[in-house]
Amino acid sequence: HPACAAARARCSRRRQAPSPPTDARVHAGRAALLFLGALLLLLWGLGNNTLWSRDETTYADIARQMLRDGDWLTLHWNGRPWLNHPPLFYWLMVVDFRVFGISEWAARLPAAVFGAAGVSLAYLWCVALGRPRGAVVAALALLLNVQYFMESRMAIIDSTFLFFISLTLFGFWLGWQGMQRGWLLFFSACGLSCLAKGPWGVVFAFGVGVPFVMLGENRSRLAAVPWGWGLSLTALIGGSWYVAGALRHGEGFVRTVLGYYFLGRMTTQVEHQGGPIWLYVPVLLAGFLPWSFLLLPALRTLWTQWRNHEGSRLILCWIVVPFIGLSLASTKLPSYAGFLLPPCAIAVGVWVDGLRERRPLALPLALAAAFSLSLAAAVGWWGSTWVDISQEAFAAAQHAFFILAVGLAMGAGAAWLPRAPLAPLSLAAAGSLLFLLTVSLGFVPALEPSRSLQAAARVLQVAAPRETPKAFYGPGVFGLIFYGDDGPIDELVDEAALRAWLDSTPGGVLLLRRDTFARLAPEVVLHLVPLAGTEREMVVRVRPQ
Repeated sequence: HPACAAARARCSRRRQAPSPPTDARVHAGRAALLFLGALLLLLWGLGNNTLWSRDETTYADIARQMLRDGDWLTLHWNGRPWLNHPPLFYWLMVVDFRVFGISEWAARLPAAVFGAAGVSLAYLWCVALGRPRGAVVAALALLLNVQYFMESRMAIIDSTFLFFISLTLFGFWLGWQGMQRGWLLFFSACGLSCLAKGPWGVVFAFGVGVPFVMLGENRSRLAAVPWGWGLSLTALIGGSWYVAGALRHGEGFVRTVLGYYFLGRMTTQVEHQGGPIWLYVPVLLAGFLPWSFLLLPALRTLWTQWRNHEGSRLILCWIVVPFIGLSLASTKLPSYAGFLLPPCAIAVGVWVDGLRERRPLALPLALAAAFSLSLAAAVGWWGSTWVDISQEAFAAAQHAFFILAVGLAMGAGAAWLPRAPLAPLSLAAAGSLLFLLTVSLGFVPALEPSRSLQAAARVLQVAAPRETPKAFYGPGVFGLIFYGDDGPIDELVDEAALRAWLDSTPGGVLLLRRDTFARLAPEVVLHLVPLAGTEREMVVRVRPQ
């Protein structure tokens, strides 16, 4: 019968068709697509703006000096050794400089690559926790929040360090679930995190892992951890630079790197960087915007599941323990709240995965929309009274928050629709994307005239030969050193330092803002001879006594 013949033909085609891909291959492919999409987004307009002073210009100048002198062990900045950080991030930047040339784009490329890698890793985290329905949400929540997106587009270490920390704990989770290769990933990534940001990699790994194990009931699994070769591997990878630096520079290296910049951050305010104990509450809520409004129900879900679900307990420890440690430490920086962004994004993904209906999304998205609309109004009012920054910057910021509010409000409304399962989060993600693009492509470029020292550096190059003693009065010497490709340049932070420098450096050249020059005491102005300048800065020579 013709119908039977057609059925046999269909069965034959099914038997000859290739077998469907496994879940592992599907998730690996999706993670790769997320990486490529996130990377393309982060690379969009990456080199359009000058580097920010202080960190971006400092790190880029260190990498440029490393490329020139070939010393890959000791970092140098402004004519002297610079021992604040290990060298892994600078090695990556040097490779980019060698391949693509020295530019803003090349300096920011490592951060963008590792930022995109962290997004795909957040997806794999949710899959490994058995929450595949929320994996894409976790990836989007990590990529499309204010702090992570902006830091992944800057020539700073944060996104690289966050990736290695997330990879370290990912290896720990796989090893804890019985995959021996997970321990190899755990110990090797832990060593790489030490090369990226210092011993904080080990502190984070064991600071999260130990409470997780102690709060559980399967402590006997610790016997299966290959501590011998694992810790040796971490020490070999992460401790190699410290041993080499101690052998080259002696006791001073150990006191500076491990004493002042590591232990000192917990007990004292390093470089006057401090704050109240509650600092990271508003910083985290603002930095994780707009997903911070989903964070409270997500944390509540983790809290109710931590006794019965090991994955929820690990993510909860990953959020709570670093938050307490950072809050109690004496040295505080708003950027340190970024250490909490990956687990917060994963927590949001876990919560969304467990939702059986969309309506719980309505209230958080509505609150986020109201908050964003309030910020748009506040920015507009503040911009109308601010005079030192262009009105275009405030207008761009106001438009960005308004776009975000519209997207979140539409998402809150879509949460009540009967047949729109993806609409609420899709609209929220679209609003976040447009918000971040408006900030990075509109607000940041509008700040260029008020923050960049590129033009002043060129004027200084023409006005003073390289061997002339130079100084900068006020904050910003970091950008001057990079764009002037010059050094050493002294940084004078107050009038007492300025007077001392003028007395000790006859014939030297000083750069300062015009409004600062107008406020100098008459007896100080008598020692200065104007040479050149820009619309905002001026170059003066110290008159010999």
